[in-house]
Amino acid sequence: MAVIPNMQRQGIGHQLLDKAAKQARLWPADAIRLDAFDADAGAGSFYARCGFGRVTYGKAPLIYFERILWRDEMKTSLPGNVAMRVG
Repeated sequence: MAVIPNMQRQGIGHQLLDKAAKQARLWPADAIRLDAFDADAGAGSFYARCGFGRVTYGKAPLIYFERILWRDEMKTSLPGNVAMRVG
């Protein structure tokens, strides 16, 4: 999945990832995983802003990102004065 460069930074990618998370919950799934060849050159910081955490598997050439769906539910169910760090 990708958003063409002239359409980036308009919230489209964030909306796509949120819709994917909503759909995954219906299956039900516990996480969404995606991969990138290079987080620094790619969308690693974007994925982090969307709730994905970086995961590495030994010396694998890919960098994986994972969004744990039950953490999303915990964040929305916490009282307003409680802070929670995810990632």
